[in-house]
Amino acid sequence: FKFIKLNLIWILAAGVIGVFGFLSWKKTDTGKLKWEKFVFKIPVIGEIVRLILVERFTAQMSILTEAGVPILNALEITERMMDNLVASEVVAQVREEIRNGKHFAESMEQQGFFPSMAVQMVKVGEETGELGKMFKHVAYFYQTKVEDFMKRFATIFEPFMLLFMAFAIGIIVIAIFLPLFKIGQGGGAH
Repeated sequence: FKFIKLNLIWILAAGVIGVFGFLSWKKTDTGKLKWEKFVFKIPVIGEIVRLILVERFTAQMSILTEAGVPILNALEITERMMDNLVASEVVAQVREEIRNGKHFAESMEQQGFFPSMAVQMVKVGEETGELGKMFKHVAYFYQTKVEDFMKRFATIFEPFMLLFMAFAIGIIVIAIFLPLFKIGQGGGAH
């Protein structure tokens, strides 16, 4: 505790420099890619981020294919709109596979990024000629799934947030009143 009091300025400076360094690194393509890959490995959060990206991908593809945009052009547009380097790479690979003659669902499955349910729905859409509609159904399904998760997560996280706030307020109260008690004890001894 004494060490923290004596070196508080240096600790804060190191923290600020660390945060700025991290944010600068994350803005580079290499840093952003490594950070995104790390986020995907975090147990629950990584899966939710992946589902959000799948929902974004299928919603975008639904809009574009239903508007009559050719598949390869739609994939190119979607790739640029993904705002995630890992997902953009996946979409680029899917586009390349389709350009080389593979089916949409097959190329999606090969990436290992898309959930099997999404792949199966796209396969049905390809076979029935209703790809745009299937993309819309997949997007709606994952949007609902992510929203449900967020509601459950907020419900579970709320008590922890209250405990954290109580702990923080307790520390502030102790920090304010402890010196007053010490003054009171010192004054009462004379």
